[in-house]
Amino acid sequence: MNFGGIFDLKSQETQLKSLHKESLDPSFWNDKENASKILRNISRLENNIKLWADLEQRHSDISVLFEFAESGEIQDDEISSEIKAYAGIIRDLELKLMLGESQDMQDAIITIHPGAGGTESQDWADMLFRMYSRWIERKGF
Repeated sequence: MNFGGIFDLKSQETQLKSLHKESLDPSFWNDKENASKILRNISRLENNIKLWADLEQRHSDISVLFEFAESGEIQDDEISSEIKAYAGIIRDLELKLMLGESQDMQDAIITIHPGAGGTESQDWADMLFRMYSRWIERKGF
């Protein structure tokens, strides 16, 4: 059964190879707008493939850890930390599923105005800006 979209890893890997081949063309940079679009697609596909590979690896690791736990060779805290990492990957995947439309990868401009509150509102606006900036960097946008 083929669900398509981000679940179709074979198609994504094929598309990634095709885009890599296209980016090696000597005339690739002649159209900078198209080149930028292709590079964004390459980045998006690499992130999707990496996310699924991480998810699959964590799932395999957790299965092995449970087998070790049944035989008493491993502590529960090791399983707990692995499950937390697994849950983090699933949260990232849920975000990708919510933002799966073609327009969702477009650039955005966010404006934060401190309002009428003096230095406290300015500090709050600065904190919000740092928070959003760090989140954006961590998520690779």
